[in-house]
Amino acid sequence: MTKGRSRHVALLAGDRDPGICAAILVAAPGRPLGLFDPRVQDFLIHTMAIDPAREIARYGKPVLVVQGDRNLQVGMGDAILLTRACPAAELALVTDANHVLKRVPGSGRAANLASYADPSLPMADGVVDAIATFIFKHTVL
Repeated sequence: MTKGRSRHVALLAGDRDPGICAAILVAAPGRPLGLFDPRVQDFLIHTMAIDPAREIARYGKPVLVVQGDRNLQVGMGDAILLTRACPAAELALVTDANHVLKRVPGSGRAANLASYADPSLPMADGVVDAIATFIFKHTVL
């Protein structure tokens, strides 16, 4: 099963399972930037055919959309569309974060893209707090 299909199945399962109280959307399919190996083209083709806003609109539980303001692949407009598609959605805007939610100190494209493959870089400030707050807010004890 491809990752895109896995996300779709996870949303469906989460909507039907009363033990799952919410979903966190960390990244939606972006626009290819020439970064991808030809071996993943089938995955990309499948993923691009999925409309995340339509899928979230069908999801009946809270959703957290985490968006970096230096994201080169998924723009703020996309994050707003996702948030508006689901009445129970919340948007967490992370300052200086890129698509993989790492801190990018400037607006330079090269440094932004280089951070994707640098495992030593931590997640941007605010990512963990936003996710933890959302989880605690929607956890049923």
